[in-house]
Amino acid sequence: MTDREMDALVAEKIMGWVWLRHIVRPSSGQGYEWMRSLFIPDHKVEPFEEGTGELGNVPSHGEEPVAIMNAPHYSTDLNAAWQVVEKMQTLSWTFTVSGLRAHIWKAEFMKRTGNVMQDLLSSDSADTAPRAICLAALHAVGVEAK
Repeated sequence: MTDREMDALVAEKIMGWVWLRHIVRPSSGQGYEWMRSLFIPDHKVEPFEEGTGELGNVPSHGEEPVAIMNAPHYSTDLNAAWQVVEKMQTLSWTFTVSGLRAHIWKAEFMKRTGNVMQDLLSSDSADTAPRAICLAALHAVGVEAK
């Protein structure tokens, strides 16, 4: 899984982002898709980094829709990954991260249930702390990713 694929999964499954679709040519079904958060009212989402999104500005991709993904870089940017930690904490998960050895990071999310035998633990390791955070968070919400 690429970093941006993981970012999209985190945005959707943890942060509550949704995919939106705009049909440019209804007769052909050609259009584009992008992600946005419905929970940040002042978050300005542009379907393309440049231009207006008008018909002439839509990237050519044959008859297939063009996917545009503008979620934060959760899996590569520690500040963005920390947003994931904060979101998980609002869902009653506690968090720890540690460096195991050179270039190996371990992230853990734990949810206490009141019965130590039923406490939930999600733990994953990766070569960077942001990626370990994303993997552990996805695992905690029941999504397998590598």
